[in-house]
Amino acid sequence: MRRPYAKTFRLVAMTAASAAVAACGLSSNNNNNTNTLLAGPTGQPITVGISLPLYGKGGAGGFAPDGQATKKGYELWASDVNSHGGLLGRPVKLIILNDAGDPKIDGNNYRTLITKDHVDLTLAPFSSLLTAQGAAPVTKRYGYAFAAGSAGAPIVYELNDRNLFSTNVPAAEQIMPFAR
Repeated sequence: MRRPYAKTFRLVAMTAASAAVAACGLSSNNNNNTNTLLAGPTGQPITVGISLPLYGKGGAGGFAPDGQATKKGYELWASDVNSHGGLLGRPVKLIILNDAGDPKIDGNNYRTLITKDHVDLTLAPFSSLLTAQGAAPVTKRYGYAFAAGSAGAPIVYELNDRNLFSTNVPAAEQIMPFAR
């Protein structure tokens, strides 16, 4: 059983990770903090669980190139965070599983990440389909905060999951600022 502060910790970590996902690839070189950054993050790592369509039949349902690019993005994010003192001063460790573009495998992967690997945080797979049909029902069941960086289809927003945080606007609304 998790300690009472675990849920609050996950929410704080999720907020920080969500901001990082939104700004993936951006980093700042602030030389004023060089002394505090030299030591690097310490303590028990914050484990982040992710399931992605990396390979499989039909190129993981056609999602493999995007899944592999998403994996690289998450790895760059973790490397950048760790090189700048970690998340909440602790190192970030990614656990990435392959879902082969299958929502059922995706859901099972998130169940494994939460119940067996006991990850502290979950980040979404690539695609609205995998997010809505695979991952989100599992993370919702276990009360995990869930950042989705590439899930903008209406099916994601129709879940009304208060623990799901998307870093993009619904696909149906993406062109509206331009149109206005």
